[in-house]
Amino acid sequence: MDFGPLGNQEDELDDMDLTAHLEQAMHSYKPGRDSNDGTQSFYLGDLGGASQYQQPPYAGGAPDHQPSQHLDGEGPQGVHPQDQQRSATQQQQQQQQQQLQQPPDFTYNQLVLPPSYEESVMYEPAPVHHEHQQQQQQQQLPGTNLATPPPYHLPQPNYTAAAATIPTAVPTQQPSPSDALLPPPSMATFLSHCAHVHAPLVISVSEPVKREQAGMFGFKGGYVSYLVTTRALADTPGFTSGSQSAVRRRFNDFVALASALKVRLRGYFLPPRPHKSAVEGQLMADSFIEERRSGLERYLQRLAMHEAAVKSEEFQLFLKAEGDLEANPAWTALRPIPSAGIVDGTAKLSKQLLGWERSVIDPVQATQPTKRSSDILRAMREASQAMHQQQAGVGGLPEGEAELRRAREKLEVSRDALMHASRAAEKLVQRMDRCGAVYGDLGLALFKMSKAEEVEGLHLAHFTGTVKQSHTLSKGCRQAGTSSVRVSRIVHKAVSKAACELGVLHEQLANMPPAIKGLTTREEQLLTATTLQADMDSRNNSIREIEASNAKVLGGAVDQKQARRLEELRNDVSKLEYSLAAASAEYERIAAVNQQELVRLQAEQKEDMLRMAHAFTTTQVMRAERDAEVWLSLAGELGATPEALGSIRETILASHALQQPQQS
Repeated sequence: MDFGPLGNQEDELDDMDLTAHLEQAMHSYKPGRDSNDGTQSFYLGDLGGASQYQQPPYAGGAPDHQPSQHLDGEGPQGVHPQDQQRSATQQQQQQQQQQLQQPPDFTYNQLVLPPSYEESVMYEPAPVHHEHQQQQQQQQLPGTNLATPPPYHLPQPNYTAAAATIPTAVPTQQPSPSDALLPPPSMATFLSHCAHVHAPLVISVSEPVKREQAGMFGFKGGYVSYLVTTRALADTPGFTSGSQSAVRRRFNDFVALASALKVRLRGYFLPPRPHKSAVEGQLMADSFIEERRSGLERYLQRLAMHEAAVKSEEFQLFLKAEGDLEANPAWTALRPIPSAGIVDGTAKLSKQLLGWERSVIDPVQATQPTKRSSDILRAMREASQAMHQQQAGVGGLPEGEAELRRAREKLEVSRDALMHASRAAEKLVQRMDRCGAVYGDLGLALFKMSKAEEVEGLHLAHFTGTVKQSHTLSKGCRQAGTSSVRVSRIVHKAVSKAACELGVLHEQLANMPPAIKGLTTREEQLLTATTLQADMDSRNNSIREIEASNAKVLGGAVDQKQARRLEELRNDVSKLEYSLAAASAEYERIAAVNQQELVRLQAEQKEDMLRMAHAFTTTQVMRAERDAEVWLSLAGELGATPEALGSIRETILASHALQQPQQS
C-alpha cells in the first residue's frame, strides 16, 4: 500500500461542507474586543494552511454579519489603536489570504483518487469532465509530487430490489453537506438499502395515500394505501420479461397474503411480514407510514427472492389484480377458510363426547394443522399422544427425523447467538458514532482555541515579545482542529457503512423464527400421523375384542348393538386408513421441503456472513488508513521530519506485507 503524499486536498474539500457548522460554532466565542457588536467572525477557507479552494457560499442564507476575510480576526471594524504596530504582519497575512483565495484550476467533482486508494470505499466517485480531462492528466495535486493518476470510476450502488450483480465492496453513500457532523441514520434505515438480492421481479412500494372510511357507531376510520409497482426482469410464472404492473394495496391485503402463503406453503421458511402497530394513534403518523412502507417493500422483495413464493398463485394475483383485492373473486377463492371460534369448538366437542358427531378426521383435515380453538378433541388427543411419546422415549422415528430435529435445536442456538450479536452490533455502532462525535467536538474546541489565541494571544504577545510563538500556536491549533474534523468525517462515513454491513445480523435474526416454525410444522404433522395411527390401532383392537366375544356365543347369535358398534368401528378404520395415508404423505412432503430449505438457509447465511465480514473489515481498514493519512499529514505540518514520517510509512507497509500471506 503506497501512502505517498497524503491527499490533503480532497480532505480539504470534504471539510468545506462543514463550513456553516463551524462558523456557527465560532460565533459562540465572544471575546468582547474584536468587533463593535462583540462577535467574532471566522473564515474556514484555508483550514490546514495549504488549501487552494474557494470558500463555498454561506449556508442557510446571509448571516447577521458577513464572515471576515482575515484569519487573525482583524476586520475593518475590529482594529484597536494599540494594535497598529502589527500592521505589517496583517498586510502580509492579507496578501497570503488573497493568494489562497484564487480560483482553483479544477473543482471537487473533477478530482481523481490517489493511486493507493483507488478502490477505497471511503472515497466518493470522481466523474471526469471532457474539458478538463487533458488538463488533469498533466496537473499535479497542489502540495504533492505525484502526478494525477488516470481517473477511476467507482461502481455506483443500486439499492433497488435487485437485479444486478452483488458488489464486492460496500456501496458508497453520498452524504449531504448538512450531514457532515450529524449522527448516521438508524440501522433500520440501512436494512432497506443493503439487501443484495437476485430476484426475477423488481418490486417497489411507494406513494402512500391516506383514505377515510366509515367506522363503527358513526365514527370515521382511516387506512393507508400503497402503490405496489412490479417489473419483471426475466420470464417467470405469471410474468413475461419486461412486463410491468402497478396496483394499490392496503396493509390488510399484505396480512391476507401472508396468511394465504402460510397455508399454501407449509414447511417453507417464508420471510416475516411487518407487524401491526400496537398503538393505533401512530397509524397516520408520517414517520410510521414511511417505516411501514419500507418494511412492506422489503417483505415483497424477499418473497420475490423465494423460489416457491414467487411461483405461487396468491403472490402473482396480489401483484397483478387491479382494484380492491377483497372484492376479487379469484382472490376470495384462494383465501383460506377462516376457522371457527372457541364457541363453535366447544359446541362441537360436546357433540363428539355425546356421540352425536363422529370424531374421526377426514383426509383433508389430516393434511391441515390442528386448530386448537375449533377442534378441541383432536388437540387433546395429539397432546396426550405427545406426552406418551415423551415418556416412552423418542424411539421409532422415521428416517431422517432425528437429524431434522437436531437441525431445529441448532437453529434455536443460532437464534440466541444472533440475538446477542445483534445487540453487540448496535452497541458497536453507537460507540463508533460517539467516537466520531468526540473527534468533531475536539476539532471545534481546537478551532476556538486558535481563535482565542489569534485575538487575545497576539494582543498579549505584543507586550511579552512572543508574537511568533503565539502565531505558531494558533496555526498549530487550527491545523490540529482541521485534522480532527477530517477524522470525524471519516468516522461518520465508516459508521454509516458499518450500520449497513452489520444489518445482516438483524436480517438473519428475523429469518430464524420462520425457519424454526417451518421445522415445527413438520413435527406437528408427524404428531398428527402418529395420533391417527394410534387411533386406528385402538379401533382395530376393539374390533378384535368384539369379534372374539361374539365367537364365544353359542349358536353364533350376535347382539344387534354389538353388530352396529362393529360396523361403526370398521367404517372408522377405513376412514382412518385414508386419513393416515394423507397425513403420512403430507409429512414426507414437508420433510423434503425442510431439507431443501435448510440447505438454502445455510448457504445464504454463509454467503451473507462472509460478505458482511469482508465488507466490514474492508471499511475499517480503509478508515484506519485514512486516519493514518490525516495524522501523518498533521505531523508533517507541525514539523515532523521526512525521515520520521518515512519510517512510520515503512512500518505500516511492513505490517500490510505480513497480513497479505495470512489473508491469502
